[in-house]
Amino acid sequence: MFHCSRMIFFSLLSIASLFADLSPVHAQDQKKTRLRVEGEPHVVWTGGSSGTYADSAQAVVRNVGSVEAEDVRVELELPGGGVIVLSGPSSLSPNDRATYTWNSYERVVGMGKVVPRLSCANCYR
Repeated sequence: MFHCSRMIFFSLLSIASLFADLSPVHAQDQKKTRLRVEGEPHVVWTGGSSGTYADSAQAVVRNVGSVEAEDVRVELELPGGGVIVLSGPSSLSPNDRATYTWNSYERVVGMGKVVPRLSCANCYR
């Protein structure tokens, strides 16, 4: 009898641990998403006697998650450490893509690779 009730106890404990995975913390993770840059960001560079400048930039961003990305922010880190913030939609539906752009002048150390930084309110960190 003791052995049987012990087996039942451990069986119920195993079942309870399965439902523990449905806790609010895990449900919250299901509302998160990921953003990715498609291809390489494009920057138009100009140079002259006063230095090198980034004139414009664009990046195509895709929501690769299964929920809408909210408060999307797209930045490009320029050579030398400067950062520009691109404009575009503040939200992206699942599997949607959008082009984020920037048009201004930003003096840079030189032409080179830019590093995209993507974030959203419900992106995985």
